[in-house]
Amino acid sequence: LKDGRVAFIDFGIVGTIPPKIWNALESLSQALLIGDSREMAAALVKMGATSSKVDVEKFGADIERI
Repeated sequence: LKDGRVAFIDFGIVGTIPPKIWNALESLSQALLIGDSREMAAALVKMGATSSKVDVEKFGADIERI
């Protein structure tokens, strides 16, 4: 948006984003802005992007290589 806010457009799926996921999404966005790969990994894990236990440090290193 012109005032600097980010808007999400919903194309018909009705629902809400749980606070835990929303907070992780905010963390992911901030990490992307500053290039913090470890925090990106931590935020993705908090969002439930993985189905098993993850070594966040190694995951962050993998993200860094991309």
